[in-house]
Amino acid sequence: MRKTRSQIIAAVHDSAKGLHKAGVMDQVALRKLDQLCLPPVEPLAPEQFKRIRVGTRRPEIAGN
Repeated sequence: MRKTRSQIIAAVHDSAKGLHKAGVMDQVALRKLDQLCLPPVEPLAPEQFKRIRVGTRRPEIAGN
């Protein structure tokens, strides 16, 4: 399971998955709820991004 922001959101998400499995909630609604349950993404500075890429031992991807 993905990391969620809180136990309440996790409980709501689990309930929604049950509703989808029972045929009460459609796939589109479940996907929208999935997007709401994801934690916010922190932007990376170029230096941080390069450090991560170089750390994967694939410097050709890092842009040298």
